[in-house]
Amino acid sequence: MTIAILGMGLLGAGMARHSAARGDDVVVWNRNRDKALQVRGVRVAATPAAAVAGASRVHLVITDDDAVDAVLAAQRPGLATDALVIGHPPTSPVTTAARARRLRDDGVSFVHAPVFMSPANAHAGRGLMLAAGPKDLVDAVTPALQTMTGEVWNVGARDDL
Repeated sequence: MTIAILGMGLLGAGMARHSAARGDDVVVWNRNRDKALQVRGVRVAATPAAAVAGASRVHLVITDDDAVDAVLAAQRPGLATDALVIGHPPTSPVTTAARARRLRDDGVSFVHAPVFMSPANAHAGRGLMLAAGPKDLVDAVTPALQTMTGEVWNVGARDDL
């Protein structure tokens, strides 16, 4: 299975290192290519669309709402129809709900899963994720998320999403 991780800040890089060490096929992208090149054991893509091409799971580890939306738009041409996009950013609840609706309406499977861990915990695969979204998607991805963080809490989905 190929996973894409977009955003190579401290948490994204830790997640990428941990996933690669477990034997996952990991493709990464970052706005600053030098940061992406510092993560050993991963393939570095030139664009978000190239990073997600062939990935079954896409992890967004970007902290700014506008940047998240820009990266989502840039990745869309390469995104497989059956790929699951998992957003880890600590973004605004209002914009996250609107983003989830837009993605759903566009046929993209999306789970919002903010993380509670330090960069060292991300590298070690220890911490906590809260997973919000349609029950079937959250249930399906929980085992994979547990390998990244250890503990995943399913907090459900809002009826208006």
